[in-house]
Amino acid sequence: MGEPYKTESYQIEGKTLEFWLYLTERIDSIPGDSNFTPLAFEDNILAGWGRNYYDNALRIKHDIEIEKK
Repeated sequence: MGEPYKTESYQIEGKTLEFWLYLTERIDSIPGDSNFTPLAFEDNILAGWGRNYYDNALRIKHDIEIEKK
């Protein structure tokens, strides 16, 4: 597949998750999130791919616990 268009790296639950984002839909303007297909790597092993995997992984990172008082 060659070099990714861009990469992102996150610490999630004590593990490093690296995303390689490939431009899979060309457009005439600046590409948006929907124009990329993300591949996720954990310890250099493919852990998942696709927009749903990406969104779910980042949702885990941003979950906030609300405590009742």
